[in-house]
Amino acid sequence: MASNYNPDDPNSIKVLTDQLLTEKEKLAESFLAQFLKSENPNDKTNDFSADLSMQQRLMNADKKLNECSMILAHKYQPILKEVIAHQQEKQMNEKYGVIKAKPKKEEDWSKQYLQCFTTFLNSPDCVSLKAANLDLLKHIDIRDYFSLVFWAMNTCKREAGDNMLQLIICGKTSCGKSAIFENPIQEIAHNLTADQGCGRFLTEGKSTLLLHDCNLEILVKGKDVDKLKSITRTEPINTKVHSKTKAVKPMHVLATSNKHLYAHRFKTAEKIGMSFRTLYKSDIQPTKSIHEADIDAVRNRYLEVFVRQRPVMPPHAMPTSGNFTRNHLIRGLFFYIGNMLQKYQKDDFSSEYLYLYALTGMTKNLWMIQADYQEPMKIVLMDLFKKFDLDEEQQHQCWLNMEKKEMKSEIPEN
Repeated sequence: MASNYNPDDPNSIKVLTDQLLTEKEKLAESFLAQFLKSENPNDKTNDFSADLSMQQRLMNADKKLNECSMILAHKYQPILKEVIAHQQEKQMNEKYGVIKAKPKKEEDWSKQYLQCFTTFLNSPDCVSLKAANLDLLKHIDIRDYFSLVFWAMNTCKREAGDNMLQLIICGKTSCGKSAIFENPIQEIAHNLTADQGCGRFLTEGKSTLLLHDCNLEILVKGKDVDKLKSITRTEPINTKVHSKTKAVKPMHVLATSNKHLYAHRFKTAEKIGMSFRTLYKSDIQPTKSIHEADIDAVRNRYLEVFVRQRPVMPPHAMPTSGNFTRNHLIRGLFFYIGNMLQKYQKDDFSSEYLYLYALTGMTKNLWMIQADYQEPMKIVLMDLFKKFDLDEEQQHQCWLNMEKKEMKSEIPEN
């Protein structure tokens, strides 16, 4: 029987539900509702342990349902378990209060993110950036290279053969790694668990592989070494999914850790007790099970940001209530990335994808910046298309990106 669903009518769902359920299913629901009303759990156990209370209630319900009918017990026991678990969760929720902090303006969040990001990267006494394969940097400043790759991770699908370094952010704990870099990327990243099992590399539609707070030895030791090396190079690999295999698409890789892969030297010394330290040797050294060639191969595919102490952030820049999101990152870094592209020429880049990703990310997210800046930014982007000699197909794709969203600001006014 057909039905017209009206999303504005609160009774529409009830009407559709009545049409989908058979008379037998409605009778079964009525039976379970009456059965639970007649059941009398021992409420005193709730004061002792919620887990024990639920176990006791399940045992009592199972026993009573078997007394009614073994057939009904066999048929409805799984459903009864879910209903009791739902009721238990509702009781637990009623024991807690819920409150949320008043959100700040989106524009303020974006400005704060830009402050934190730039302060973090431009604190040479606290943060060191290093790469082994300098040919891939060519004439791009290493901090700009990091920014462009990180922007690409958040805005673009990775393409095979882009020949770009991937990122490691490591060092002192509670230094801002999660707040500034991990939280914004969580929305579009696949968290790779270190536990063995099928489907760990199943990323679905996501294009960034996140190794959160990992032991960097997994990059040079273990069963995943060859897989991770191939992923950083965008080489085709297959991963096991239960009884079959599935190809892993090209993925960006971002790793965070308390250990560091490179040796880092600072110009200023850090006082540790009675000594002063400028050199921080790598935590990953060759052993009987870790070959030196494997370490060199991994270093050639990563750019590392090492934090020896937390950079001093501008007042009130780091969030005290809530987290930075991907939207804050895109709005905060949009003009920063645009200004960065203005500094360089096409021949400064080793890989064309480095500036193609940047331009694609900007055209895809142009609608997210304030409406007053959208039309002027179109002109700036057109100039960048010419500067980097984009062909007709590439320009056409960029224009399609800009047309897919209505050109209006999505920054709330409150």
